[in-house]
Formats: sequence, C-alpha cells, structure tokens
Amino acid sequence: MIKRYLEPEDVAAEVLFGLIMALTFTLGATLATASGPERYMEIVRGTVTCNIAWGVIDGTLYLLTEVFTLGRTGLRISRVKRARSDAEAIERIRATFHDRFSPITTHEERERIYAEIRRLVLRMDAPPPRPTRGSVAGAVIVFLLVSATSLPVLLPAILAPDRAIALEISNGLLIVGLFATGYAMARIVERPAIRVGLAMAAIGLVLVAVAKALGG
Repeated sequence: MIKRYLEPEDVAAEVLFGLIMALTFTLGATLATASGPERYMEIVRGTVTCNIAWGVIDGTLYLLTEVFTLGRTGLRISRVKRARSDAEAIERIRATFHDRFSPITTHEERERIYAEIRRLVLRMDAPPPRPTRGSVAGAVIVFLLVSATSLPVLLPAILAPDRAIALEISNGLLIVGLFATGYAMARIVERPAIRVGLAMAAIGLVLVAVAKALGG
C-alpha cells in the first residue's frame, strides 16, 4: 500500500527524519536518567509527542505539496489549450519539457514529442487543485511513518524495568533503524547495502551531534 502512494525515496526520507529526531532526544537523555524515573519519562513523552506532531506537520505539507502540484499541472494544461496558435502551444510545452528531453533527444525527436504532447493535452481536462484520495492516503502514510519512529523509544520504556537499560536499548534500536533504512535504500538502487547502511547510521549520528551542539 505504501508503494502505491509514496516513492521509496520519500518513505526513506520520512523514516530517517523521525529516527534522527528521536535519537536527538534519547542520546541527550543520558544525564536526565540520573534525576529519577520521572525525568526519564518526560524524555519518552517528549520524544513520542514531538514525532507525532511532526508527523502531522509532514503529512499536512505533503498534502499541500500535492495540491500545489495539481494546480501547476492544471495551469500548464490550460495554458496550452488557450494558446492562440499551434506554434504558441508548442512553445509553452517546450518551455516545460526542454530541460528534461534535451540531454537524451535530438531536435527533431523533441519536436515530434512536443507535437504529440500537444495532441494529448487538447484531449485532457485540467485537474482541479484539491486533495485527491491518493494524496490524502499519502499524507496519512507520512504521518504514520514519522509517528512510528518513536516506537523504539516507547516500547523499551514500557517493557524494560531499568530506565538506564531502557535508554540504551532505545539508542541501539534507533541506530539499527538508521542502518536498516540505509540498507533498504541501497537494495533499491543496487548499491553495496551494508556499506550504505553503515554510512547512513554514521551520518545520522553526526546530524544528531550537530543538532545537540546547536541546542536541539
């Protein structure tokens, strides 16, 4: 279902974002555990609620981006259909697609493609710039992905009786999550999976260190 609505790179980006955010909380909570279990549970609640909040924000931004994309697509279709001549319509299509096609086609091939695009566009209706079922489903999936990355923090807090051990388990699970996400991304693009997974975990830790150094 996720593949139906989101590209793999979008899924990976959302998961990485949530994992890094959660890891920023947990790696900075080592000293907090010395203040007692109440302080530790504040860290857990802060991690979970922050990731849920960012899930809402990311899902909303995803939905707005999809609506904006539909609006741009509809505007381009309308501009081609309103062109006063075939040449003007072709020029508007050329302005949209030239940078994509020029590296891989000749001038003659591009002109044939533009003419075919114009023929198809004249048969199309401009999509209304409003949320679709797919965009809403994608936004919900984004929310769930980001929110779910707080589970490596929440579950040890519930299941492990010792707060210090629970914190170490959370850190370990989040780092493993970074590795697993990098590993999965590498498999998709057929790159060395273990190497990319380790690199992703290292990059995530560096980003967390930067965030903490800047007061995050």
